[in-house]
Amino acid sequence: MYLMNQELSKAERINSKITIENIFKNGDSVFSFPYKVIWIESTNDDAPLVEILISVGKKRFKNAVDRNQIKRLIKESFRLNKNMLWDFCDQKQLKLQLALVYVGKEINTFETHNKSMIKIMNKIIDKTSNS
Repeated sequence: MYLMNQELSKAERINSKITIENIFKNGDSVFSFPYKVIWIESTNDDAPLVEILISVGKKRFKNAVDRNQIKRLIKESFRLNKNMLWDFCDQKQLKLQLALVYVGKEINTFETHNKSMIKIMNKIIDKTSNS
């Protein structure tokens, strides 16, 4: 088991425009309501095992307050459950860059986000191990 820090550090967040374009153009995807996840394998040796980008659309949530609240809930549920993905990546010797897009139409509770996050991570692990 990979021993890791339980925080979501700045190094684990994606903010490069080139990387973001690459993920959306060339990535594999999986859908599990209320998330769509697109990912690619990272080639950067210095990068952490899993990097993440969280996106909540302005079209569905006009107020920035609502978008930020959803992003905080997603970040927290990802932070608490990321060890599943880190352990898998450590075993398979790969690095992933994820774009997590929220496609829901309402602000859910933390418990709903947490259950959905576990489900989507299991789908990512299944699809990545099959390819």
